Amino acid sequence: MFAGSVGGAYALTGTTSGDLPERYVATLAGAVRADVNIDFGAGTLIVGPLPEASADLIDANYFGRRGRTKIRRTGDTAIVDVTMDGRNFFRHFDNVRWELALSSTPQISFDLDGGAADMDVDLSGLRVAGLDANIGAADISFVLPETGMVRADIRGGAAEINIRIPEGVAARITNNSSLSSVDIDTDRFLKFDRVYESPDFDTADNRVI
Repeated sequence: MFAGSVGGAYALTGTTSGDLPERYVATLAGAVRADVNIDFGAGTLIVGPLPEASADLIDANYFGRRGRTKIRRTGDTAIVDVTMDGRNFFRHFDNVRWELALSSTPQISFDLDGGAADMDVDLSGLRVAGLDANIGAADISFVLPETGMVRADIRGGAAEINIRIPEGVAARITNNSSLSSVDIDTDRFLKFDRVYESPDFDTADNRVI
């Protein structure tokens, strides 16, 4: 267990011996915006919000295979890169489980690249302005933010993708794939050719594209 700082602004604690989980914690340190980039190969990934009163930017627990976490600052923006540790590539791969909790304080730009994985990504309590996800043979569940205006671009290969839009959030949904099977709640989102849209989309305070 050790403590230190990254760029003079972030605290880091963790365990790295044997098969013990590794924990990484970084303080918010006044960040107004955060660019969060996650590159996850295989295993189970869980993303959710930290408690509202938390002073941390990220609290991550890595099981099975280490996550490599790098944080740098550009003005009032924190750039968070989370990738798989390249060491011991063939060890613990089948039992990888990452649990990441993020602050609801900064406005987040969220970028996710994933391979053959199970993912549960709950953004409902976060201030996410943009979501860009590119996933492979994954089984993934997204819960989109409850407030604000969000632009989301979600692309998948041989994937099953479940996207939940919270009640009270309007949406404009465009399906650009002719090969996938799509099931959309047309009682809530009316269909116009390849576009599905909430009746109140143009006037809603909280909406997602």
